[in-house]
Amino acid sequence: MKLIRIGLASVDTTVGAIGSNTKKAINYAHLLDNEQCTIGVFQENLFGGYPAEDMILMPEFIDQQWNALIRFAYETRECKTVFVIGLAVRSTDGLIYNASAVVCGGKIRGIVPKEHLP
Repeated sequence: MKLIRIGLASVDTTVGAIGSNTKKAINYAHLLDNEQCTIGVFQENLFGGYPAEDMILMPEFIDQQWNALIRFAYETRECKTVFVIGLAVRSTDGLIYNASAVVCGGKIRGIVPKEHLP
């Protein structure tokens, strides 16, 4: 039986500071990978910060989060850890979702929208 190690990262984010939030997330990702975590889990709205409130309705705010996710994937391409990251995404029909992205090996492996809101 192979055991897995799950690492949780609680990044101290700033609302709207996507660049610095992404840099912090990448640093945490490398720490999780160095600790040989099988899965590294980050909080919701990692790149945009929480609570984003009205900023979530700005198209550029959503686009910047997607670009941050691409940067995160690229910067962690050598990591063996599978990362789960919370962010806001826009679907092909234009709707905005609170979602989780799965990233591993420099690629975005999947996006799962949140189904049940409190």
